[in-house]
This record gives sequence, C-alpha cells and structure tokens, in this order.
Amino acid sequence: MQREPESNTVQKEHRPYWKRAHQDWRFWLALILMIVAMGIYVMTEDLSIRPQQPIPSSLRK
Repeated sequence: MQREPESNTVQKEHRPYWKRAHQDWRFWLALILMIVAMGIYVMTEDLSIRPQQPIPSSLRK
C-alpha cells in the first residue's frame, strides 16, 4: 500500500550546500586564510629565503 502525502505538509526547499555556503562563517574564514596565504607567498617572492652571506665560489655550480 502506498501512502499519499498529507495535503497540509510543507516541503522545505533543500538547496545544495555550495549555493548557501556564502552564509557560513567557516567558508569566509577559509577564504580569508587562503587569501592571506597567497598574499604572503607573493610578497615573500615564493617563500624563498635569501642567504645573508654570499655563497663562496667553491660551492657554486
């Protein structure tokens, strides 16, 4: 036997998470941290650490 849906029930609209993600604080935190990380990467010239002293010529290739 199949049950018929009751006429007074209201179905909630279930949108996918990616459509309502902009309302979630975790989405914005992750986005801000990602932008900060990219900024640090660019500002430090690809996270390269430059030597403080010149490399001796015997160690250069």
